[in-house]
Amino acid sequence: MKKILKVVGVALCLVAFTQNSNAQVKFSAGIELAMPIGDFAKTANLGYGVSGSAEKAIGENMGVTGTLGYLIMPFNKDESGIDGNFSMMPIQAGFKYYFTDNTGGAYAKADLGFHRTVMKIDFGGGSVTNSSTDLSYAIGGGYLINEKIDLGLRYQMVATDGSSSAYLGVRAAYQF
Repeated sequence: MKKILKVVGVALCLVAFTQNSNAQVKFSAGIELAMPIGDFAKTANLGYGVSGSAEKAIGENMGVTGTLGYLIMPFNKDESGIDGNFSMMPIQAGFKYYFTDNTGGAYAKADLGFHRTVMKIDFGGGSVTNSSTDLSYAIGGGYLINEKIDLGLRYQMVATDGSSSAYLGVRAAYQF
């Protein structure tokens, strides 16, 4: 099942970025905050990271996106009593709908892809790591200011084996 989902994800990315080849691709680089919610908040604290994104217009008020990021979420020592962190690398393709046009204003967004997660536990004289690659999806929205500053908020779900982890992501990015 995971192999099928990976193939579908890659196919979606390829289709999205080959449509309307005359359209300009916009790139952005940003900083992110990730606030764990639900059961995940019992284990992880507020996270931070960076991300890069590409967007290709597919109409006056729509675009397809690809995003790659890196986040670190320290363990919540109050609840877990152990030291360590989660590092996550989200790789997602998405669809963005602007309520006016794709040069500014409010938008809604949906993403689908994968999160590569590494959990590192530190103790006395060493550490232990565990990693996984899991399906992820997000819904959210944002506001593009002056075609350059992109402020976004999303609900991100990572579907791990037998459970799921969720966080609210906040992104501030510069588009070029």
